[in-house]
Amino acid sequence: MAAEAPKRTEQHTNEPSNETGALERGVPVEATVTLRVPRGAMGDLPSGVREVLAGVAGVETVDVGEIRAVRPTSFDIRVDVAARLGIALETTDPDAARERLLDGFGIEAVEALVVDVG
Repeated sequence: MAAEAPKRTEQHTNEPSNETGALERGVPVEATVTLRVPRGAMGDLPSGVREVLAGVAGVETVDVGEIRAVRPTSFDIRVDVAARLGIALETTDPDAARERLLDGFGIEAVEALVVDVG
């Protein structure tokens, strides 16, 4: 009988992932973010959140966690979400990670951010 393939967690990555779906590269960051997902985007809300986060320069992996609030507006949907990211940074400084996220299109605020240094 053939062995079953390992199950993967749902994640978006700009790089190939390993067999377990774990973060391979970049500085691991857990963040609570307010962002805007364009209306009419293909897919469901978590997919839209993933696309916005993946569009931030240097973000290598995205694992969308709990969506905490959703506020529809005329042109987009404001979303508060917790996510685990892999960000290409030269440092583990939380301020550098926060600034990188805030520079991304559609990112409104970063309420909480923890960098995994260990």
